[in-house]
Amino acid sequence: MKLVPISEIFDIKYGNGFDLVSMEQLSEEESDGVNFVARTAKYFGITGRVRELNEVPPFSPGKLTVAVSGSVLETFLQLQPFYTAYHVMVLSPKRPMSERELVYYSLCIRRNKYRYNYGRQANRTLRSLKIPGEVPKGFLQMKIDEPNVKAYSGKKIKLSDRKWEWFRYADLFDIETGVGPLVKPEDVGNGVTPFISTTSDDNGISYLYYESNPAHKGGCITVSNDGSVGEAFFQDKDFSASYKVNVLSPKFELNTYRAMFLITVIKKEKYRYSYARKWGLDRMRESKMKLPVNVSGKPDWAFMEAYIKSLPYSAEI
Repeated sequence: MKLVPISEIFDIKYGNGFDLVSMEQLSEEESDGVNFVARTAKYFGITGRVRELNEVPPFSPGKLTVAVSGSVLETFLQLQPFYTAYHVMVLSPKRPMSERELVYYSLCIRRNKYRYNYGRQANRTLRSLKIPGEVPKGFLQMKIDEPNVKAYSGKKIKLSDRKWEWFRYADLFDIETGVGPLVKPEDVGNGVTPFISTTSDDNGISYLYYESNPAHKGGCITVSNDGSVGEAFFQDKDFSASYKVNVLSPKFELNTYRAMFLITVIKKEKYRYSYARKWGLDRMRESKMKLPVNVSGKPDWAFMEAYIKSLPYSAEI
């Protein structure tokens, strides 16, 4: 397959360079809001909704946004009008493209992330980065099942329906450092045992291998204490893990729905651990999370489970 520079397929320009905190932020429900795209690797790069500016029209849908610093080369197709933060480039296709084609190119660009480790930015080199000149027919014809958008339950539940209180991690979990063997390259992929690392992708799983007696039992939460600090995932199968991962074994009955609530709360703490600050065992044990409580002042696990079940797509969990 012939590779060509990105600039042959897309017109490339810098985004707006706006600062989210200086703009009027809106809730997701407000119909006149415009998506704000930053350098994050999550939520299609969208970090908020803002009021449209009279003097600056937003970018139109059907374009790719590419982070050229921070989460370098995180690339997303934007399906709604948007503004951008600093160090985000906007790619407009030079010919009409379907959403499937644009998604393909976003994946191709993202596959080059390894070239930009250790703080290297892509603002000068993005235009010359090479990607396939055509989208393979197999990709265009690939059948992709649509996820079920329905909620598990039909209840309408608000987070404001309960009082919230602070709880120490150590009161809710037994917390230990991850344990796992060094795996030979030839053994990677030859098995079903997950190895959990600090990656923010694929539920924290770096690879699968064969292990007759994994170090950790399923039914717990893993949290990166280094690297992608604060990335949290629910592990339902027995697994092994890097020492850079904290394993949180619950002192209460934990299921997938309750775990989804908790890992969202845990990830909200990521901002505390920027600039190489780690979330080691001692620090995590003394950390606190705020949770909804019942009339007895204890975590209301039933409410948390019911809330997750009320959300769109929860029928797929």
